[in-house]
Amino acid sequence: FSISKGSFLRLIRHTKVEQNIRRIANIRNGQSWNMIKANHFFKNLSSSQITHLEAILTPIELKKGKELFENKMDLRNIYILLDGSLAKMKGNEKTYSYKVGELINNPFIPDDIYNVQTKIIAEEDCHLYIIPNKEFEDFVNDNPGIKMQMMYQKRENGK
Repeated sequence: FSISKGSFLRLIRHTKVEQNIRRIANIRNGQSWNMIKANHFFKNLSSSQITHLEAILTPIELKKGKELFENKMDLRNIYILLDGSLAKMKGNEKTYSYKVGELINNPFIPDDIYNVQTKIIAEEDCHLYIIPNKEFEDFVNDNPGIKMQMMYQKRENGK
């Protein structure tokens, strides 16, 4: 059994399926795939797992000099650096430089980004992906191998 393209598009119109297909189409490019493959936790994902991850990514831009967590409500989300340069600053001291593909605000690895003196600043214009915390939780729960890697990394870091 098959249906025409037009029938399929009418069938999914105004549904979550249509939203996900549009989101993936807007996000999917070689750059997002390379970013996912550069991430320590995601580099071994299957193509279907990557598609699932791409469906929950929302792109944002952060201009040079801007703070990532200016709005403290943003601390609920997980971020992945797509391009550009981000620095973790404690006062005027740079304590860490984020790499492309790296998770920022990984819920399995406690970080000092919650410290009022710690800021994450764009050293140049950056593009990132946001993953809402609930959707990230669902993703790692659907992919227990990733969750185990993240939890192991937490123990390995002694945090």
